[in-house]
Amino acid sequence: MIIDSHAHIFPFLGAPAGYASSAEHLRWLQLYVATHGQPARRLRDHGAVSERGLADLPITGQERLRSVDFRVEENGRFVWRDGKEQLYTHFMPPSLQTNSSSAEYLLTEMAYADVDVAILQNAHLYGRLNEYFASASARYPGRFIGLAEVDEARAGDPSQVAHLRS
Repeated sequence: MIIDSHAHIFPFLGAPAGYASSAEHLRWLQLYVATHGQPARRLRDHGAVSERGLADLPITGQERLRSVDFRVEENGRFVWRDGKEQLYTHFMPPSLQTNSSSAEYLLTEMAYADVDVAILQNAHLYGRLNEYFASASARYPGRFIGLAEVDEARAGDPSQVAHLRS
C-alpha cells in the first residue's frame, strides 16, 4: 500500500470554505501571501516588485493587513491593488486552473501516481475544512485520512475539543 502523507483538497479559495464569510477567509489568505516568499508582480507587464503593499510592517497578524481589494482569481493567482497598480502572485501553481482541488481531482492524481491513500493536510489558508474532509472521506471510504483543523492558540479550550467531537 502506498500512502501520500501530505495531500490537499479544498473548495475555491475565494469562497468561505468553512469560515463565516469569504471576506474572513480572504483575510487569512492575504496574511499568508503577505508573509510568503513567492514574488509579487505587476499585472500590466508581469515585472517583479519589491514591495507587496499587503500589510504594514512588521507583520504580526491580521491587524496589520491593509485594505487592498485582495482577491482570488484563476490559475493559482491572487491579485490586489497597491496604489494605482494591480499586483499579483502565483501563490498556487498556474496549473491550478480553478484555485480549488476537489476530492475527485486528488483521486485522479492518486491513480496517476499509484497512490492508495492520501492524508489530507489542513491549514487556515485552505479554509476550515473538517466537514469538507469528512464528506470526502464518507464518499470515498478508505481513500482519505483527514487531519483536523484547530485554532492552535485555543487548542486546549473546551470549545475546541467539543467542536472536534461534533
